[in-house]
Amino acid sequence: MNIIVKHTIPSDAPSISPDLSAVIDVMQSGCALTARELTPSRVLEAREIVASGARMTEAAGPLIVSAWLKKLAPLVRNAPSSSAEASGYARMATEICGDLPAGAFTEEGRKAWVRQGEKGTWWPSIAELYAHLNRFGEPLRRQVIGARRIVEMAQRKPGAPSRQKPTDEEKAAVRAGLDELHAERRAREEDERKIREHGAWMPDDCTGLTGVALSEGLRRHLPELSGDRLEVTRRRIEAIEAATTMAAALLGSVPSVGQPGSVCDVMHTCCEDA
Repeated sequence: MNIIVKHTIPSDAPSISPDLSAVIDVMQSGCALTARELTPSRVLEAREIVASGARMTEAAGPLIVSAWLKKLAPLVRNAPSSSAEASGYARMATEICGDLPAGAFTEEGRKAWVRQGEKGTWWPSIAELYAHLNRFGEPLRRQVIGARRIVEMAQRKPGAPSRQKPTDEEKAAVRAGLDELHAERRAREEDERKIREHGAWMPDDCTGLTGVALSEGLRRHLPELSGDRLEVTRRRIEAIEAATTMAAALLGSVPSVGQPGSVCDVMHTCCEDA
C-alpha cells in the first residue's frame, strides 16, 4: 500500500509566474489576447503548466482521498476512533470530495488545515473538508485551463478564420451564465464563512468526543443555538450520522465509541480496496 500511495498522491501543484498568472486572469475575464501578448516565454511556460498539471486536474478518486486523510489523522485531536467510523467517513469524503482535482490533495493543503489555529486541531466535517480543499483545487483547475487556452491560441495558424462576432442572444446567454456563476460563488463564499466561524465550535462537555457520542452531545446543545451556528451544527450532526449510517450498512453493525481500530488502519484498507 505504501508503494501505491507514494506513486498516487500528487506532489505540490505546479508553480506559475505572476506574469503568466496575470495574463490568464485577463483572458478569463473576457478580454481577448493579441498575438504580441503571446510571447515565446509565456507560451513555453504555459506548455509546462499544461504538461505538469494534466494529472493534477484529474478527479482525485478514493485512493488519493483516503491516503490524504490517513496522513491528516495524526495531526489532529479527534480523528475517527473506530474502524467503522473511519471507514464511513472515508467513503463519504470520497463521494463528496472525490471529484475535486487530485492537485488539491497535497501536503500544502494538509499543512494549511493544521495551521488554522484552534480549528486546525480538529478533524474536519465533510462540508469543512470540501470547502478547504476546493480553495486549492479551483485555482489549479482555472490555471491549467487558462494555460491550455494560451497554448491553443499559439498553435493557431496565422490567417486562420477568426470566430464570428457573437449575436445578441449569445451575449445575453453568456451574461446570464456569468450572473449564475457569480451567484454560486457568493453563496459558496458565504457558506465557507459560516463554516470557518462556526464549524469548529465545540461545547465543553463534548471535547474529545467523536462519532455517535459527538453527534448526541452536539444535539443536546441545539436548543441553545441560533442563526449560523445552529445551521452549521445541524449540518455537522447530519454529516456524522450519515457516516455512521453508511458504516453500519457496509459493516453490518452500528459503530460505537471506543471500538477497536484506528483511522490509519481504515485508510490503509480503503487504499488497498481501491
